[in-house]
Amino acid sequence: ADIMQLNELAIQPDLFFFLNVSNETCYHRLNKRNEPQELFEENLDGTRKNYLAAIDFLRKNRQENIVVIDGNGTVEQTVKQMVDALQQLVSS
Repeated sequence: ADIMQLNELAIQPDLFFFLNVSNETCYHRLNKRNEPQELFEENLDGTRKNYLAAIDFLRKNRQENIVVIDGNGTVEQTVKQMVDALQQLVSS
């Protein structure tokens, strides 16, 4: 409730993207970099559940336009999904 109140006057974006990536893909990508894990990277299942719950809340209570993108593929596949969502937004 406090966070919602703080953001009450913020400009609402036309579209949000949430890149949903499997734990397996996340850990594979995390292991390729040479950096320590951040706090949100330690419990990917819990983090994803929290984000999905927030998405559900924002869709229901603020009518936010949030598109969940499958981020498990290549960069090109991910970008294509995003471009498709943008084209759909522009044409509606």
